[in-house]
This record gives sequence, structure tokens and C-alpha cells, in this order.
Amino acid sequence: MKPSDYGIAGFDSFRPEQVYALSQIAKSNDKRYIIIQAPTGVGKTLLGVAAARILGKRTIIYTCHTKDLQDQMVNDFDAVLLQGRANYPAGDHEELFPEVTCAECEHSDMCGTCPCAYTEAKRSAKARGFACLNTAYHLNITNHGKREFMDWDACIFDEGDLLESAVIGYASVDFTRRTLSELGMDAPEHKGTGKGETRVEEWTPWLNKAIVGLESLSKSVSIPPARIDPTRHARAVRKRSHYERLAKATAAMLADLKKHPDSWVLVDSDGVTFKPVYAHGHKDLWDHADVSIIMSATIISHDQFCEDLGIDINQSIYLDLPCPFPAENRPIYFYPAGSMSAKMKQQTLPKLVKRIDEIADCYPFDRILIHTHTYDIAKYICANSRLGDRMATYTSGYEGSERSKTAAMRRHREKSNSILVAPSLDRGVNFADDLARCQIVAKVPFPYLGDRQVSARFHGKGGQVWYRVQTIRAFVQATGRGMRHMGDWCDTYILDDDFRGFRQSHLIPEWWREAVAGEEAARAALERAAQRALARA
Repeated sequence: MKPSDYGIAGFDSFRPEQVYALSQIAKSNDKRYIIIQAPTGVGKTLLGVAAARILGKRTIIYTCHTKDLQDQMVNDFDAVLLQGRANYPAGDHEELFPEVTCAECEHSDMCGTCPCAYTEAKRSAKARGFACLNTAYHLNITNHGKREFMDWDACIFDEGDLLESAVIGYASVDFTRRTLSELGMDAPEHKGTGKGETRVEEWTPWLNKAIVGLESLSKSVSIPPARIDPTRHARAVRKRSHYERLAKATAAMLADLKKHPDSWVLVDSDGVTFKPVYAHGHKDLWDHADVSIIMSATIISHDQFCEDLGIDINQSIYLDLPCPFPAENRPIYFYPAGSMSAKMKQQTLPKLVKRIDEIADCYPFDRILIHTHTYDIAKYICANSRLGDRMATYTSGYEGSERSKTAAMRRHREKSNSILVAPSLDRGVNFADDLARCQIVAKVPFPYLGDRQVSARFHGKGGQVWYRVQTIRAFVQATGRGMRHMGDWCDTYILDDDFRGFRQSHLIPEWWREAVAGEEAARAALERAAQRALARA
């Protein structure tokens, strides 16, 4: 069995884990859902494409969340990258891009009068039979688009554990502060934390008023001819489209709210945002291909995953693949400083900083990545550690400045023994080799129960298992940032005593659990690290 047997060029052979998975998929008996939990190093991208081929599927849509994975798909598999209309210039007005795009052409008298880069990209993708989409665009075209991408043979969903949050985000109804001002409306009083009947009674008049107001605003937008002023034309088209889309989404939400009064919450935002409590039943993912191949390093629970996304578990197979990296190269030491729960955090923080300094002293020439989960913990560590001169961190909302995540990561790369104190680098980033020889998990990343959607989900049916799965996903993802290939190595230390309740959980992947050791092993590891540093001095 070789990749070339299935028309896949550029790969000499399959890895052992891929061979095993493909042998099982070949016997899947026409199951509609192939769900694969595969850690870093298995080669999920090649596995997903080969799985589609071995099932005889010729046309493939590959969907993911990150640009890096999209680039890999285009470069390694010759897929055609397909994006939303707003990413393409209007053919006769390329010099005005991005102010004027194909998104405005679609709704105006410009459409059909010029060469269309978006139409050409769709044509190329269909001709190639292999399209690469991001998740947001996939949701858009399968729920609101035409039928060009509704009848393909296979859909591959990479980073599948993010699908639930993607669907919830896509289905959410968001009124910005500016839109509320244009409507002359304030936020509704009720937050959706009481009985469902109260929610429907109090929200329905507000939502009906919003729909009427949005329809009126849409009709009031005057659109000048594109041939006279394409820039003003595009702005007006965008404005009208915004009102029309929001009115349609609000009407859909109101209809669903009347059927399922406990299924929506009003969350705090810079304006008004309604979110569905559950992903399943809101946006369609599955009815546009013969088979869906869903992959992630952190599915965690087959049952819960299917429940969350409305997958018929009887029409699915689940493969839980091992990690190809030796456990001794990716040890995880449970070395608690104390509980970081809300009740105990203030007592634990000084001990946490002392333990961080103890660990960092043993890695004086190495870069270290600290996962804090919250910005306030990151700020406290940087302010109170005696190793603050080695530390880099960042603050939310400062992109483009020296306080941004991008700037902190640049400083981390530039300094050979940097300590990056990170509130939000638990996934989607690569700290291979010398970028992180040590990781520290300062706090178990429980989902925030102050978020009304999270709280409603937690207190709903099966919510405690869902909450536990979300937590395990987050720390398994976080601890994988520093171990990226077979020749890599990274020591990880978990300092939050609240991990104790997870250590033997059957939900944690076996390949991850086998790398976990206790305090005695942690002290021995620190002694080895100190000796290694002494030899380098």
C-alpha cells in the first residue's frame, strides 16, 4: 500500500499508523462518518486524503480553520484554495480592491459585466475535483450558497474538535453597538438565565421590532450606479447586505426560539449577541457529501462528539490512533504548587511563581512556554517572578503594538532563553525544537462558567461530561505545542493541583496518559535539566 496507488503524488510511503487506519476505513461498510483521533506526527492531512481515495471518492472538499493547513493542502496536494467573495477583486475595478470586491458584484449591476476571479476559482476547484475551504466559508456555502458544492463525494474536516464552536459562532446573531444605534434600540433586559417561557416572552417583542427596523433600514439604503462611482456603490451594497443578512438571521433565531425556548442565551458583548446553546440542529454540515471524514488530535469522546454535532453514531466509525513520538521525549510531570481554582487562586499564586522560578532555573539556556489560560495570571507571573527579564507576554486587543501576541512571539524567537508567558497559545502554533524545550501549565484550562453559553451548556443535558471533554481537549492541545516531530523533545510540568482529578480519566487519550509522571519523577527531571545546563555553561 503506497500513496501513489491512490493517485497521491509527493509521498513515498504511508506511516504505520496511517496503514492501520486505512485498513480499518476500507472495512467501514459504507459508514457516513469516519472520525479519527490522531495526535501530531501521524500525518492527518495525508491520512484524510488517502481515506477518501481508498473509499473510491473522487471529488473532495477539505475544510480547516487555519491558513497554515490551507497552504499545506494547496502545496502538497494541488488543491484549489477557494475563499469567500470578499477575498477577490472585482475584475473591472482591481485597483480598488479591497474596497471593491466580488462580494459587492454579486448584489449589483456590476455582476456579469467583468472577468470574475471568484467564478474562475470555483470553476478551477470543480475541474480539479479538490477544493480547500476554511470552516466559516464552508458553513456559508452549504447553508446559504448555490448548489455548486453540495454534491461532492467526500468532505474532510481537519481540526474537527473546533466544529462545535464554529457552528455556534456562525449561528449566533450579533447586533453591534452601531446597528443598535441605527435601530434606536437598547439591549433587551432579560439575559436568558431564568425559565424558557420568560425568555421567549421578553425577547420576542424585541426581536420582532429589530426585524422590522432592519428591513426598513435596508430599504432606505440608496445605491448609486457602479459605473459612476464603484466605491460608493460597493459601500452601499455592503450596508444593505448587512441589514438583510441580520434580519434573516434574527427571523431564523426567533423561529427556533419559539420551538426550543431554552436553546438560546444572550451573552455580554460590545452590543447584543444571541448564541445557541447547542450546535446540533442549527447549521448543516453533513448533507452535502457521501462521506464526512473528521480528524483531530482531541476528539476525546466519540459519544460526546457525535452528540454535540448531531452525528448518528451508528453511521460512524471511530479510530483512536497512538502517538508515534516516544513517551520519553514528551514527558508530562504533575508537579503541583496548589489549586488554581477561583477559591484558592490567590493563596496559590505566590507558590506558583516560586515553582515556576524553580523550574526555569534548571533551564537557564532554553526557551520555555508557560500556559496561563488567563491574562491576569500571566500578568501576575511576569510582575512577581525574579526571572522577569527573561519573560515576554502580551495583552488582548493590542495587535500591531509591542504589547501584542505577534510582538511577544517575535521577542521569544529572538531571545535564546526567553520565557513566553502565554494566556492563549494552546493551539494553532508550533514551538518545535529550541522554541520550547520546557512547557509549564499554570492552570487547568476549564471553560469559563461566567460565559452564559458555557454555563447553559454545562447545566443542560450531559453538560458535565461536555465540560470535562472541553477541559481535556484544551490541556491536551496546550501540552502538544512543544513536541512537533520525531526528533523533537520537550519536558512539560503541570502545576495546578486541580489536574489531580483528571490524571486517570478514561477520557484522556492513552498516548497522552502514558507520558504522565508524578512529583518524584519531576524532581529527577529537574536535576537532569540542571546537570545538562551545567555542562553547557
